[in-house]
Amino acid sequence: MDDSDIIVRLIQLPGAIRGFTSPSSDGIYNVYINKDLSPDIRHKVFRHEINHIKRNDFASDKSVEELEADGWDADL
Repeated sequence: MDDSDIIVRLIQLPGAIRGFTSPSSDGIYNVYINKDLSPDIRHKVFRHEINHIKRNDFASDKSVEELEADGWDADL
C-alpha cells in the first residue's frame, strides 16, 4: 500500500458517523470523513481509518465492534 492506493473524501455524514473506509476490488481504499468535524477530529479519524487499512481489518473475522474497540483513539 502506498499513498496512491488511498482516496480521502470529506462528505456530509450523519452526526454519529465520523468516518469509514470502503476498499474497492482494484486495491484502492476510499476513506470517507465527516466534513462537519473539526480539523483536529478529522485528522484523528483519518489516522484511525489508516490503522484499519494497515491492519488489514477488511479481511478479519472479528466483528465490527471488536475492530472498533481495538482501534479507536481514546481521545475521541
